Amino acid sequence: MEQISSIESYSELYRANREQISKGEPAFMLKLREAAMVSFEASGFPHKKDESYKYTHLEPIFQGELAHDFSPRNINFDQQELFRCDVPMLDSRVLTVLNGFFYNEEGHALYEEQNGVIYGSLQEAIRRHPLLVETIASWLQEQSRP
Repeated sequence: MEQISSIESYSELYRANREQISKGEPAFMLKLREAAMVSFEASGFPHKKDESYKYTHLEPIFQGELAHDFSPRNINFDQQELFRCDVPMLDSRVLTVLNGFFYNEEGHALYEEQNGVIYGSLQEAIRRHPLLVETIASWLQEQSRP
């Protein structure tokens, strides 16, 4: 029996769940995802020959059995137990991401500060600010090309 590589396994997982992963997203996100999958299938996981990963070989991590959640889970936690900032006069926020989904106790999916900083759920940012996300994502994609 032929062993399936972890690259093929993740490619198949993506193809099988593409609709659920991309549900409600604009066309530019699907285009970016498809381009990312083509790149991943061609080059695979980073390996020790890549300078940025010379001390970390990632593929063995992904060869094991991992859970895959394509929608947020209902979880309860106390952010004060995760992190508490004791620095006086420092305004801080805790950003919690679990399995790719943004969580917070206040129920906001996206924060927009008065100084223009936007943070939170990428899915919500795409919904509220599609042109901004498209511009940034396209710029990042260009920067990652050799």
